[in-house]
Amino acid sequence: MNTTNKVKVHLLDEPIDKMMLRPFYPNENVVWVDNIKESDFILAPSTSGHTSTSYLRMVNHPLFKQYEKKFAIYVNDDNPEFLYDNNKCTKWVAQPSRNKEENLKHNITTIPLIMSDHYDIDEKIISELRKNKKEYDFCFIGSTEVWNRNILKNIEHPRYYFEDTSNFTIYKNMDKKDKIDHIIAFLEKISKSKFVFCPRGGGSSSFRLYESMMVGSVPIVTGMNDYPFEDIVNWDNISIRTTLDGEGLKLAAKKTKEINYNSIRKNGIDFWDKYCKMENLYKWLTRK
Repeated sequence: MNTTNKVKVHLLDEPIDKMMLRPFYPNENVVWVDNIKESDFILAPSTSGHTSTSYLRMVNHPLFKQYEKKFAIYVNDDNPEFLYDNNKCTKWVAQPSRNKEENLKHNITTIPLIMSDHYDIDEKIISELRKNKKEYDFCFIGSTEVWNRNILKNIEHPRYYFEDTSNFTIYKNMDKKDKIDHIIAFLEKISKSKFVFCPRGGGSSSFRLYESMMVGSVPIVTGMNDYPFEDIVNWDNISIRTTLDGEGLKLAAKKTKEINYNSIRKNGIDFWDKYCKMENLYKWLTRK
């Protein structure tokens, strides 16, 4: 990757908070410019905080037709179907609602689904979580109310940790510290399992997929429409991919006995460090 050429970014409006800047957080590869003609990318943050609203403001902006190839948006939304109306602006999307072929056609690049809060977790904590003894073979913690997740209730295995959080409104009314503490407690639990079920949630991916690799557990992935960095990373070397049904669970069980666990686990950690760790992901995207 070229690390000498700097990416020049122009803001149409003043951002209301730093999260509106992603993936253009200030770093050695990003320069903010006032002159729109000098920019490589144009970022249009929304005062509403809703990505769909921000996108509509972008495509309806008087300058969009003139500079449409420079406009860019970063999307974590569960259902970003609104992005498929053009193939001009750059779109980094964590949970695309269509497959790879359709995403490429609409200039959508699939990226990992990560929380800004992961940035606030001490590196030492992550390092310690990776050292945890594997007390369980399989684990699922989450709501069972979406996407056939109920099937995960019925798994019978002596070393299976299951926790249904369907009645818990996650992170609602939590202050920053409580939210981070809750995330770390979740990471602590999944770090103690060799394999973590990571079915899609409201969107086509889940945070736990990448969190599993963060703490050194191997994700069992179901429901993904498109995989980030699949052009350079073989996802069968960092995860187990299957379907969320009876046959899919049998296949997953079979694969867990066939893979080199330590190798897959290490590959997953390396993937998270290189492509999911927030500052590395953003540098990668802006350089690329």
